[in-house]
Amino acid sequence: MQLNLPKRLNYGPQLQKTLDALESIRLEPTVSINLAELEFARPVASLIIGAKLRDVLKQRQRNDFKTQLEGFKKNSPAQSYLRHMGFFDYCGFENIGNAVGEASGTTNFMPITCIEKSTLVALTQPPYRKLRDVILEESQKLAAILVDMEQSPDAFWSIAYSIREVIRNVFEHAEATHCYVCGQRWGNGQVQLGILDSGIGIRHSIKSTVPIVDDCDALNKVVLPGLSRSNNKTTNIFDNSGYGLYVLSEIGREYGRFTLGSGKACLRISDRGEVNDSFRFTGTVVGLHFNKTPENFESFLQQTIYSGEQEAKLLGYNGKASESSRRLI
Repeated sequence: MQLNLPKRLNYGPQLQKTLDALESIRLEPTVSINLAELEFARPVASLIIGAKLRDVLKQRQRNDFKTQLEGFKKNSPAQSYLRHMGFFDYCGFENIGNAVGEASGTTNFMPITCIEKSTLVALTQPPYRKLRDVILEESQKLAAILVDMEQSPDAFWSIAYSIREVIRNVFEHAEATHCYVCGQRWGNGQVQLGILDSGIGIRHSIKSTVPIVDDCDALNKVVLPGLSRSNNKTTNIFDNSGYGLYVLSEIGREYGRFTLGSGKACLRISDRGEVNDSFRFTGTVVGLHFNKTPENFESFLQQTIYSGEQEAKLLGYNGKASESSRRLI
């Protein structure tokens, strides 16, 4: 059996078709995955498709099924990009391009990188730093791809704190031991980054906090301001006030696109509104895409937080964003 990867690894109708196609090869004794048509790859879709393929390959290997890649082209920019970012190693294919995290990151690019909870915990001692501060260091690397800290310090730190909360959620609520991140800034000014884990998913992680109907309902509620899943303030070592995903989703709405997928649902937020798509993914993926570098970010952020706090009070959630989220420190 042959499976052809699409021309573009990007979010859209083709993404779910590719995930379905990958699911269909689980029990095929022999499969060839053809890369010949591939022309373009984006970070978020690459993370999602790679995670699905890795899961399928593990089962195929247990069944002793044969899986091979074909259609390699020496002059293919998309294939070269995927090799460089560690995509094939991430999927589970050995000795094809860089390993995960092997390529050097820059302010324009972060290869697929694994963030291990155990590694972060080890970095807290000595000198006994707070775990949230260690996570923030990783978050800054992603924030730097989106925003220049020297040109827009408030935008940089607000995004860094929000990304920190997403990564914190992976370890505290998704019950995952690690997550994968990657990001890219292109010459036309567009930027995209993704964070993916294979944990229990958002619906299961918040069902004890708020009534949930299904995965779609969970996604729409988790981006509301103040919905913190850490209600015990004495044990909340991550400085979580429930505004991280809310801030990122509103930034995406204003400056590009925000994507949140988990379980059987995917929520996309942009200046065109909100769209709920069908999705089938074990875990959670967060994507943020900028069409351009944010302008007037300070006033936008202050208004966003103020509006969020008012909405949170009406909803009965945490009506006060943390100082980290507010970036008024």
